Amino acid sequence: HIQSLINPPGNPKAKFFLNSELPASPAEWLATAKPEADSWWGDWRQWLAERSGERRPAPDTPGNEQHPPIADAPGTYVAEM
Repeated sequence: HIQSLINPPGNPKAKFFLNSELPASPAEWLATAKPEADSWWGDWRQWLAERSGERRPAPDTPGNEQHPPIADAPGTYVAEM
């Protein structure tokens, strides 16, 4: 359900499951997974931090010399029918 994706940290009703193993089936994965209270956002943030470089500020303008912006946001595709 979408609710499990949008639960922010601190929601007392939120929970998610963790499992470092990768069994053959989803049912096996769930059977051996540990339920965790709260939102999954903190774990995801930690996972990203472990695999990311140093944080840096976003550029003031979109694009660069190699990849210039094609159109202003939201883009031209939204007007296509």
